Amino acid sequence: MKQKKLAFLGIAAVAGLALASCGDDSSAKTTTTTTTNNTVVDTGGLDIALNYTGKQGITLREDSFLNTAEARTYSKGDLLPTWQAFSTAVNTTFREASAYTASKDDDYHATISTNGYKSETDTSQYIDLYYNTTSNINKMGSSGDAKDLMQYVNAGIMPNFKKFLEENPTIKKQISDSSGHIYYTPYFDGYNAIERMNIMDTSLAEAVLDAASTADFDTTKNGKGAASNVVQASSYTPFIDSNYNYPNATTTLSVSVNGEAKTVTIAQTTNIIKQQNELLANGCTGKELADQLRTYLTTVMGNNLGTNKTWTKLSDFYISESAAYNVDELVALMRVVKANPGVISGDPTTEIETFTPRGVDNNRVQNVMHLLSMFGVQGQDAEKEGLFFDANGKINDAFALESTFEALNYISALYDEGLILGDFFTNDGGSTDYLNKYFGKTAKDGGYGFMMYDFSASTGAVNTKDEFGIGTADSSRAGSFKDTSVTGVRPVLPPVTWWATETTWSHSQALSNHTGMTLTRRSTSNRTLKTNSWCIPSTSDNPTKAAELMDYLFSTDGQLQNDFGPKNENYWKSTTNLGTYNGTSTPEFSDKLKTMISNSSTDFWSFMRAYLGSTHGIGYVRTASINYQATNANAKVGQLNIENAIADGVVCLDKVDKHGSTTFTYDNSVPSAGYGSESSPNDYAAVTAFWGADKCAATASGWAKVVVDKAGTYTKTSTATIGKDKNAKDYSYSDVFSQLENRINKYLFDLVSGYDESLLPEYALS
Repeated sequence: MKQKKLAFLGIAAVAGLALASCGDDSSAKTTTTTTTNNTVVDTGGLDIALNYTGKQGITLREDSFLNTAEARTYSKGDLLPTWQAFSTAVNTTFREASAYTASKDDDYHATISTNGYKSETDTSQYIDLYYNTTSNINKMGSSGDAKDLMQYVNAGIMPNFKKFLEENPTIKKQISDSSGHIYYTPYFDGYNAIERMNIMDTSLAEAVLDAASTADFDTTKNGKGAASNVVQASSYTPFIDSNYNYPNATTTLSVSVNGEAKTVTIAQTTNIIKQQNELLANGCTGKELADQLRTYLTTVMGNNLGTNKTWTKLSDFYISESAAYNVDELVALMRVVKANPGVISGDPTTEIETFTPRGVDNNRVQNVMHLLSMFGVQGQDAEKEGLFFDANGKINDAFALESTFEALNYISALYDEGLILGDFFTNDGGSTDYLNKYFGKTAKDGGYGFMMYDFSASTGAVNTKDEFGIGTADSSRAGSFKDTSVTGVRPVLPPVTWWATETTWSHSQALSNHTGMTLTRRSTSNRTLKTNSWCIPSTSDNPTKAAELMDYLFSTDGQLQNDFGPKNENYWKSTTNLGTYNGTSTPEFSDKLKTMISNSSTDFWSFMRAYLGSTHGIGYVRTASINYQATNANAKVGQLNIENAIADGVVCLDKVDKHGSTTFTYDNSVPSAGYGSESSPNDYAAVTAFWGADKCAATASGWAKVVVDKAGTYTKTSTATIGKDKNAKDYSYSDVFSQLENRINKYLFDLVSGYDESLLPEYALS
């Protein structure tokens, strides 16, 4: 057995966040200044450097702005409302220390550290609170350039943060170095809540499923002899079962109905993909595909379909709170949408893109890889690369399992059929290009898109503006879509598929081997620790007051004011009678603020950051309520459907939620930080490069190349070059497979033994 490489730290799961309130009473010290060697040293005010891009900071970045909630005009450099509230709470003055000289954190850090952490706006002052990546902050700590916050925690200066650490021991482990030092307060943009999900333009599903008649549906040829803008010859084959929709004669599924779990019986019938493939093999019309799916759904929904039943219309099977579709049924719907452009657009020659990433940058292109979850691949959207817990409580690496590569062939089959945007990896776009084009229709060459995998609030913002002003003005639609109303873009529940839920599952079994697997629905996309925050540089001349401000954001008042703006009725509907969200008290926006947001020309989050100073990525926990209130009303429908389904157990969300326990199972989320260092990365460089985030290029490489080339092209012995590793060395598919054992025995061991070697599976200990 291998030797442990790092000290035993243990691991404990995290309970919900209980944030104590410290109100506005801070027992603050009086502001004073002293003079030393002709340099003014301020021991009262705080110099704060938050180098956000664009209009984001502690002061107004524009020349002027009329804040109608306060009936006050702000000028450039004025402290923004939320920061005024913070200043009052900790009884000290704040000064802008950032001149916004860099758009990248690493570039900014290089500049600021070289200049000795002095304020960019007044070099006679030193920065007291400094924003950057947690990686750079930890380096500052190890080199003596950042204060250890534990000295303030132990001295009673940070009581709210102390309470957070006590109630969240796993997070404390993640943010502590090997000596127990903590250099930053953690930032969460939500906690133990679903992060990314399947987003669908539900109006397209309704168009092809709920029409009174299919008489006017498309007559364009699909499958054999198909044109380019419809479904090509079938490549995708049934996944759930080769013959039937479900392998058992009787299948019961749990569905969510008004927040309660109910059981429905699904009739067994011939697998819809098998049916469609037979039709496509001979060539068929869009109308024939639509008729076939509608007939199939009527059969499987049975007497659960109809007035006052579980589902009132066919599309409910996919888009309602009670959605019950499986992965094959989703692909079947994608095909029908693709094959009937005329029904959707009025023009049978229009291209319908059934799945697209949000845009062409590395983080968004990864969304195509996240389709792996449709085939039960755990860890595909994990916070820490491909790591996941199995039912034995062991940490595995999805990117070293052959079943993951098998699942990639299913995605390649979808690409073959034209169900995934062609050349989605090309590097000539931006992070929201496809979102704007296919969902928002604000690009000049706008089109129709059906599905993405993304965040609910940001994707749903393409819908028409709601009463909050959250959304997109119809007047901003482009071309033939000018003034078009968009109301159907919203999250949908994940599909039923095979997930490994039992201790009998083995990492080495084939994807088609369902031993230890259950047909169920789950999401592995859990909001957890983010990689930016703030710290106190060692050169700070007012570190105690800086620590007080950091602590204030872990109080109830601090947290809520950072989310919703100052605690007064210009911004909150009431400061005493709060609303509730998921059983937790929460402010509601005032009508004044709603109007100001609605009249703005920017999106919700940009507005809050630029004009209120709220919701920065500094260390605190953003509430679930603000994420919900920031979501367009049309998208909220889908988000609430998912939240209800998670709450009543119909959908499993992997969480870090077993407080005080050292026992883990498949539905625990693997933490995002705190791991050991890689000792021999060159031994698995091809595997790392194959799955790596850097996939935007003129030519596809790694997993993206496997997707865009013909499904089944690559076998374990394929020697054709599919990419370059970090050493600029060509690698083939066979190179990747030859390194899987190293990825397990070296990479996985190095990382996980930093926590606890007992969490490693036996196969990683040999």
